[in-house]
Amino acid sequence: MIEGKRLCGYYTQPKASSGSYQPLLQRCEIMNVLSQQRAHSFFANPDSAESLYQTKPTQISHCLHELIEHQALLTPDAVALSYNGQTLSYAELNRKANQCAHYLIGLGVKPDTLVGVVMQRSLELPVALLAILKAGGAYLPLSVDYPEQRMALLLADAGVEVILTQQALLPGVAQLAEGKTLFCLDSERFYLEQEPETNPAIKLNPEHLAYVIYTSGSTGLPKGCMISHQAIVNRLLWMREQYRINADDTILQKTPYTFDVSVWEFFLPWLSGACLLVAKPEGHKDNAYLVELIQTQKSNGVSFCAVYA
Repeated sequence: MIEGKRLCGYYTQPKASSGSYQPLLQRCEIMNVLSQQRAHSFFANPDSAESLYQTKPTQISHCLHELIEHQALLTPDAVALSYNGQTLSYAELNRKANQCAHYLIGLGVKPDTLVGVVMQRSLELPVALLAILKAGGAYLPLSVDYPEQRMALLLADAGVEVILTQQALLPGVAQLAEGKTLFCLDSERFYLEQEPETNPAIKLNPEHLAYVIYTSGSTGLPKGCMISHQAIVNRLLWMREQYRINADDTILQKTPYTFDVSVWEFFLPWLSGACLLVAKPEGHKDNAYLVELIQTQKSNGVSFCAVYA
């Protein structure tokens, strides 16, 4: 999130000690990460911090899917999505998401309805997430590997009635989601093909929910973090400006979608006319595969979590 040159400058700031066994708080106090000049500009004049964000949340006037729809009008023939040799243009992406959105509306999805998603990385997964937003709902990512107790708790707590999944996962999902409406985006695609290809006319504002991700529950029961369109759009517009993302870029999506890092991987490319490159299921665990994918597909936007010894 910080330019490389400036980051390197931060780490050249003197520190009193580099002892790795000092108490964490003490070490944080000793290390002067910000230069004195930058620290003064932040803390002496709080308004200067606004320069870090090009857009304030209160200025957001569009929902996430509306910005993607606009991009589809600007670059309809550009490649929006790539997975395992298959691609969708921005126009195709928008049409498929629209058809799925209209179907979801027919199932009763409306603003702030939570729609469960139990899917593996595929061409259909990003389409499903966009479709839920277009229908006015908010997506709730669920892993097929969740223990039965966690899955049941999340579905009940979120009040989920509709779940999007895939044929290969259906037996396991059906067992855990009895009484819910299940729809397989791959094997039941023909139902969607009867739906309109136009953008749904759903009245939403940026304060409506875009997605909900639950915590691990390591300190108690899992808690749902509710993220609005306003919040995620503000973040994505900042990232687009900060990283100068444009139509020449290819962003790799490899983070499990139950983690919040995945959100910008999915949607940041589509605010810039860039290409979203989706890794294969479990591909994030295969270093050799990732290296080959990045090289062959010329991906220049990848997220890796830092590991501290």
